[in-house]
Amino acid sequence: MAHRTFSLLSLWLLTVLVGFYVVVRLASGVTELRSWSAGLVLEETQPVVRFVEEGSAAQQAGLEPGDEIFQPDGRPLKAFSDYARLRRMAEQTKVLSLLVKKRDGQFYRVEVRLLPPTISWFSLEFFFTIETALIVLLCTGVGLAVCWLRWEDATARFGGLFFISLGTLFGSAQSALLPPWVSIPAGLLQTIGNSAVGYLCLCFFLEFPTPTQLNRPARLLKQGYGWVTLLLGLLSVTNFSVRLASFEATHWLHTVPLVNELLSARIIVLWIGLASPFGLYLGRRRTQTPEQARRLKVFTVGSALGVIPVLLLILATYTFKLNAEDYPWLYVLPIALFPLFPLSFAYVVVRHRVLGIQQILRSGVRYLFVSRGVIVLECLVFYFLARYLVFPLVLWGHNLIGQRPTLFSLNLWMVATGSAFFGLAIFINPRLQKTIDRRFFREAYKVQQVLSDLAASVRQATNIDEMLRRVATTVDAALHVKTIGFLLHPSLLGSPTEAVSNGNAPMLRGFACRFGPNTSGIVESELYFPLTSPLIARLRREPEPFDLEPESTDGIPYGKHPTLRRLDSHLLIPLVSGDNLLGVFSLGPKLSGEPYTSEDKALLMAVAESVALRLDNAQLVRRLTAEATLRRELEIAREMQQRLLPSAPPRLPGLDVVGVSFPANDVGGDYYDFLRLDMYRLAVAIGDVAGHGISSGLLMALAKGGLHNQVRSDTDPSAVMAAMNQLIAVSGSRRDLMTLTYCVIDTATQTIAMANAGHPPAYHYHADTGAVEAIEHGAYPLGVRRHSHYPTRCLTYRPGDTVVFYTDGLVEARNAAGEVFGFERLETLLAHHGNGSAAALQTAILTALRAFLGDLAAEDDVTLVILHFT
Repeated sequence: MAHRTFSLLSLWLLTVLVGFYVVVRLASGVTELRSWSAGLVLEETQPVVRFVEEGSAAQQAGLEPGDEIFQPDGRPLKAFSDYARLRRMAEQTKVLSLLVKKRDGQFYRVEVRLLPPTISWFSLEFFFTIETALIVLLCTGVGLAVCWLRWEDATARFGGLFFISLGTLFGSAQSALLPPWVSIPAGLLQTIGNSAVGYLCLCFFLEFPTPTQLNRPARLLKQGYGWVTLLLGLLSVTNFSVRLASFEATHWLHTVPLVNELLSARIIVLWIGLASPFGLYLGRRRTQTPEQARRLKVFTVGSALGVIPVLLLILATYTFKLNAEDYPWLYVLPIALFPLFPLSFAYVVVRHRVLGIQQILRSGVRYLFVSRGVIVLECLVFYFLARYLVFPLVLWGHNLIGQRPTLFSLNLWMVATGSAFFGLAIFINPRLQKTIDRRFFREAYKVQQVLSDLAASVRQATNIDEMLRRVATTVDAALHVKTIGFLLHPSLLGSPTEAVSNGNAPMLRGFACRFGPNTSGIVESELYFPLTSPLIARLRREPEPFDLEPESTDGIPYGKHPTLRRLDSHLLIPLVSGDNLLGVFSLGPKLSGEPYTSEDKALLMAVAESVALRLDNAQLVRRLTAEATLRRELEIAREMQQRLLPSAPPRLPGLDVVGVSFPANDVGGDYYDFLRLDMYRLAVAIGDVAGHGISSGLLMALAKGGLHNQVRSDTDPSAVMAAMNQLIAVSGSRRDLMTLTYCVIDTATQTIAMANAGHPPAYHYHADTGAVEAIEHGAYPLGVRRHSHYPTRCLTYRPGDTVVFYTDGLVEARNAAGEVFGFERLETLLAHHGNGSAAALQTAILTALRAFLGDLAAEDDVTLVILHFT
């Protein structure tokens, strides 16, 4: 409320100042047209004639450039105000009496008999006066209209101030014929406007008609230009002040080093500021949409035709020291074309819907007249109450007590009355504006109707992003919000829960739909907000609308977080389903400038509940779909892995072979393989990749390919294992390890050549003695050390012997009691069934394992390879 009151007070103060300046500027022009002419111009730093007009009264009286002017009583002219006073007195008598000191040192008393005005309708003086007056009216009118319609928007505010200050460049509000209490404040306002116009131009056209993305050098350049403008502005105000004080002070100021150079540099700084938009447009061309390009083209052409001639005139005047008195025709074309600049701006704003003006015009001009007209009506009512009620009572009271009112007492009553009326306006206006906003600015909404429209709209959405854009459009149609944004849990947008932003803190992610000035419908993406923020914790704890206040969290004000600044957040609505915070619904300021009412918040909470329900359903559907997809992918991966295992055992004379593998998950990490080298030799491999699942299955597939490739060139176990170790070490990560046993069986020589890389020892059943021997032999698993050595161990067998290879999933299997299957059980089974066939032994082992586990499933993959020699 305080901010809005201050904003309204600032707007009224600006209007009063601009209105005062325009009235004085027009009065100055009219006075100059109607006044009797003396035809002389004084120097700025001394009371010396600088210019005498041809055929003027001053020339007829014998005045020449260089003559020093004194008052009729011989006193010197201490300041220009002394000459202005004499000039105003001469306007009554039509005679300007002066004491003149010629260049030869002689004094003469001169009476300059003023000549009546001879301005014709077709003279240059009349053209300049009328044209510059129209430009001032046009620029200030456009500027004030934009300020009143869009004062809450920073871009529009800069634009309004720019056009207001632009009007101060044309003509002068200071006339020697106007009283000083009028001309001095107007001259000060003109000096300030002249100083600020370049910087306001640069700031405004960085955002209009479309925003410009500034890099760091450009931002530094803008800041530097601002500081230069401030320095030169202070110097200009100082120069204006000392000129009012005295010629002596003015002369002293101009003798200070660099002052004259800096005052001259104002023209260059002004030129740079007014020319900067054209450079910005050139840099913006390639980033425009067709609609943006059209309005940019219209405005650029209008600006070029209106501004470039003025810029060239400023440059020529500064470079060649041209005076308007000597070359008046130079000013005709630039001044005649300049109105194209504000007119093209107004055309782009209304026709191409920039600055959000269309939101107000859409509801008709009645909103403008009713909303702002009520304030004007209030001022009129307060004026008449003060004029015809309060002050008559004050005068009556003074007469009653027999005292005459003093100026001080009247001023006190004026301040007290104004304060009382202003306080009354503060109390009335919020309630009155709320009614006007509901009646004229936007359509009166009904919650059920909005929810019905929302349901009908989102049914047509095909994904979450489109649904949220439709939600934003529906809310904007009801409330007319500048910016609507959504920050969602990353799982809803198909993103990982960890966002890389200054670490791995979980982040809300989202986008914004902009409906305000210059960016209607534009979507801004890649917005992040930390899930760990106390603000999110508060919204989760208290799921209700949250007005952003200048409180702090983590040392950062709520409204100062970069994401909240980009969203221009004024109100946050949590999207909650059950106890889960699915995201945050952010709303920027309403285009009407009004705060969010309790009715607005009730509507938004109803919308948020509907959106949260749909997001929850979408999340459930996405999860079910993802799980179904994953199951199908796992089934495919399992089928592919099973194809990598041997489909049938090989047949070699004197050798009975079986192999089987049971993955603990859909995709296992165990591997076994048979490679027939020739009619007498068979290569057998069995391995176990660390872990299980898809990643283990992929590494197993890699190992199979590498093994087959290596065996084609060299079957020696040591060489094969060294190559496999290099493959796993290079292709996998540090956590990708594999145990492997590789052996070559030669039935002709009845030998086994074996190498082991960290795999459980194989068992050898000796048929002649019935003993079971563990083949203890091995080195590091594959991938641990890149240059490990794997020695080959050779052993012999006899007919009837059996060799069993297995993975640790067999011996480490646990039952419900927590017992492990263990090596002893395996050795016992091998001792009892080792003299039978390979298939019979496999059945015995698997049956025993199933009985041991009961209803439990094995925690790890189980693989068996059994060789029985006949």
